[in-house]
Amino acid sequence: TIKENTNYGTGLYRRGLKRQKPIYAVDKTGKKQPFESIKMCASKLNLSNAHIVQVLKGQRLSHKGYTFEYLS
Repeated sequence: TIKENTNYGTGLYRRGLKRQKPIYAVDKTGKKQPFESIKMCASKLNLSNAHIVQVLKGQRLSHKGYTFEYLS
């Protein structure tokens, strides 16, 4: 059934991939590091997902010395 495919198949994974947006993490020196998603950036740099989103939305200026930009 559709519900089983969603819960046990790859539906959630595929939807997650579709919603990812690549971002840059910009450190204090201006060096840009590209990441495939906010989650990957947060795990590699040991940062908070929520705080990265707040910086991207303009609600915060920076998070632990990093600013963030969407890749466009």
